[in-house]
Amino acid sequence: MRNLFKTLGVLLAVMSLGFMGASIAMYYGHPDALAEMNSPAMQAYSFEANPGEQITWTVTARDGANAGQNIGTFDSPLLAVNAAHKDLQSRLSTETNEANSAAEAARQQTAAFTASQAQDLEATRQRKQMLDGFAQNLEQRLRQLNTQEQSLAERAKQIQLETASRRTDVTRLQNELEEARTDLFRLTEIRRELTNELLRLQLETQSLQERITQMGSQ
Repeated sequence: MRNLFKTLGVLLAVMSLGFMGASIAMYYGHPDALAEMNSPAMQAYSFEANPGEQITWTVTARDGANAGQNIGTFDSPLLAVNAAHKDLQSRLSTETNEANSAAEAARQQTAAFTASQAQDLEATRQRKQMLDGFAQNLEQRLRQLNTQEQSLAERAKQIQLETASRRTDVTRLQNELEEARTDLFRLTEIRRELTNELLRLQLETQSLQERITQMGSQ
């Protein structure tokens, strides 16, 4: 019997020590909800204690787009803090998703702009090549007109000499001279128009080359 009492006493002492240890662990290991309410992470929320037979805690968002939103009313400060943390996590998750969506949209817009710019650059290069071809053709045409003009000028000079030496053919030669002068004037006008067109094409080609250089450097 004495051994039984000793055994029961030892068990009682062990259980008492266990309960005391659990109490100490709960006291020191339990989060300090009131201190957590004032932590930097919880500055976006206000915690209001509601007096009554049982004190309750109301959590309200106080910044951003959710300012004034009632998160809920809870029976303990720990539950209130936990609810605020969950709401904060949800808000941060939403903001992160929105930021990721915006980043993805920006990447897509950048890719579309890059592709469009590449197409524009290629079209500009093709346009420049075409204008270069037109300019070369005009230069060749101008050279031909210069040759014809020189030939007509020589012909007119010959006609003038023949007119002085051949009085019998004065009328005919004068008509040929007028025709030659008319052709010379027409060719001169054509050369002037083609020269202006060549100058315009050269300016447009230069502008396109500058644009290609600018687009290539971007």
